[in-house]
Amino acid sequence: MAHDVFISYSSADKALADTVCAGLEQRGLSCWIAPRDILPGSDWGAAIIDAINGARVMVLIFSASANTSRQIKREVERAVAKGVSIVPLRVEDVPLGKTLEYFISSEHWMDALSRPLEPHVEQLAAAIRALLARPSRQSDARILRRYPPLPGGTPGTSGNLATVAPFPARPAPAPLPFSTEPAPRGAGKGKMAMGIAVLALIAYVGISIARASAPHILSVQFPTVIYAGQRATGAIAFEDAKKGVASARFNVIEAMSFQGFAFPTPQAAGRTSGTISFWLQAVSPQHIVLQAVLIDPSGRASKPVPFAFDVQTPPAAAPAPSKGRHPTQNWSIEAPNGFKFRVPR
Repeated sequence: MAHDVFISYSSADKALADTVCAGLEQRGLSCWIAPRDILPGSDWGAAIIDAINGARVMVLIFSASANTSRQIKREVERAVAKGVSIVPLRVEDVPLGKTLEYFISSEHWMDALSRPLEPHVEQLAAAIRALLARPSRQSDARILRRYPPLPGGTPGTSGNLATVAPFPARPAPAPLPFSTEPAPRGAGKGKMAMGIAVLALIAYVGISIARASAPHILSVQFPTVIYAGQRATGAIAFEDAKKGVASARFNVIEAMSFQGFAFPTPQAAGRTSGTISFWLQAVSPQHIVLQAVLIDPSGRASKPVPFAFDVQTPPAAAPAPSKGRHPTQNWSIEAPNGFKFRVPR
């Protein structure tokens, strides 16, 4: 299956890679990332090769771990062999190893050494769009090689076409009211194949129309870091050509202890565009990757849009300085995050 971006990363950088993947997909770029996109029971190596073959750009999350990873060296080598553009995103300030230096050009090198990561992902998405807008030399070469060399030109060059004059047009013969020759053998099969092609085209158009009328998620805005036990608010920007949005659903892609859920969206009823507010709360520190899906009153669902965030332990508040000794008295403090503590003196 074709996709815009293949994300190559070391397992030590999984949280960063998931964040980059979610940010690119929020900006309309289709991504392939392991293990999310590897079907259960399939061969891992074959899935990686198929994914690289189906990508136009590889984003390499470059770190000290990635610099020494044999798996990443193999993925980069395959991408170079297949003509896939490579964009290294440096997340740690480490020198490039000789093996990767052999394959990677510095033309599209990008740094993401500072945090937050969001501004770097925005720049990365813009760079990828610029690469996708360029014509693919490999695709052009495949197309030209299908045709034999023409007189007066070199095979596989555009000058080939400019040196040959077009054939003079012939007037079309007048159609006969009936056929004077028997139908050639196999003509029935040809008509059947044409009928199947027409039906397939009609089905494709119907599916395209149905998808076009489904809700469309423009973006999902949510903090990249929240505190365990506290509510964090977010917003989904959407547009819908017909009836608005009836409900929202969150699918769990990755989490230790977090359940998916859905809720109605009366604030979006009858609206063709706008935002839907939501809040999330997790009870334990973990990394969570979710998919947001919007559903219209007819049951048509939007394309899922993933987003990721980290749940961290709330920071402890420093106790206030003690004034005198009161062995039996308790006092309480309130942290900036809303937690209250009662401490015996």
